Amino acid sequence: MFLIEVIDVVVSTQVDHTIESSGPLTNNEKGLLALLEQYPAALLQAAHEYNPSVVCNYIYRISKEFNSFLVDHS
Repeated sequence: MFLIEVIDVVVSTQVDHTIESSGPLTNNEKGLLALLEQYPAALLQAAHEYNPSVVCNYIYRISKEFNSFLVDHS
């Protein structure tokens, strides 16, 4: 249970980052940002289910989306 409490604290910590944009976001950028926002939920789900594969699957989805982003921006 201690691990779940630590994860709850880490996930609930709010950080304010200001990013200057050079224009409207592309679909790849929006998809990547949407996936990155799901990190706290994926981490909590993995902890509550005692299932680290949830995090592995989440990282795999991020890597696929990031690869698409790189292909479009190279």
